[in-house]
Amino acid sequence: MRLLVLTLCVLSLTVPLLAENPPTEDDLKLAQLANLTRARDLYLAGDAASKKGDLETAIWDWSQALKLKPDSTYTSKCLAQAREQLYKKFMSGVSPKMDAKDPITAYVRTTTVLPLLPEHQDIAARADKIKGGLDADQQKALAAYEAGQMALALQDYPKAVGSFATAQTHAREAVCVQDAIRYMDTLRQKRPELFPANSSNGERLPQMVYIYATWCHWCTKMSPIIDEVSAQYGSKLSVIRVDGDKNEAAARRYNVHGFPAVVFLDSKGTEVDRISGYVAKDRLLPSLAKLGL
Repeated sequence: MRLLVLTLCVLSLTVPLLAENPPTEDDLKLAQLANLTRARDLYLAGDAASKKGDLETAIWDWSQALKLKPDSTYTSKCLAQAREQLYKKFMSGVSPKMDAKDPITAYVRTTTVLPLLPEHQDIAARADKIKGGLDADQQKALAAYEAGQMALALQDYPKAVGSFATAQTHAREAVCVQDAIRYMDTLRQKRPELFPANSSNGERLPQMVYIYATWCHWCTKMSPIIDEVSAQYGSKLSVIRVDGDKNEAAARRYNVHGFPAVVFLDSKGTEVDRISGYVAKDRLLPSLAKLGL
């Protein structure tokens, strides 16, 4: 079951945790309008994905649309139909023989589909069975692969490379691991600037992790502030932006239950402070000072 992230900004008439800047009536109206607009955009995106045969994306988009506008019966109907189609497609493409041949990839693919089909407990049982049958090396490979995926979600690309390499040493035949390594190789070639995570003297940079959601009104207001901080501190600070709605593992990693949220980590990766909800730039400065900036 996917983690249902409780937001500080989605619900109509819900007041965000703004101790110093309480929202005005116009702010609340804008938030409501933003939610409805985002719900419409998500429905249209899901419809386009469905027409292309991309059921996973369609299900994800329509699920998010219903979070913002739960009374949409047509979206609910579309979502139910897409889930049933995906279930039939998934079940026709798996078998115990395939699970045994490459159990790590089978487990990854099963757990990828599982959050999209929460009503099908047989998929959860299948995932548990596959994982229970892994030997010691396969368990190490899976743990390293999942660590790599977490690093990707947190945009820590060097760590992702190392984790996938570890997974490969324990399960070189796993298709999902091979795919991940090829993806990282391609990404390194296309975007080499994503990989430096150290300062000029070789030390790891402190991090400011900004966790947001694209449909969140308060995140939209705060995003330019994060950009200002990033520009101001430049090479002294690693600013990481994580879409917590799409990367729920990252939200769990930092125990974030609302958007926006900012987590501050020192050069050793230890959390030194966090801020929940929308704040002005001056509220970020004391937390940055704790990082020595």
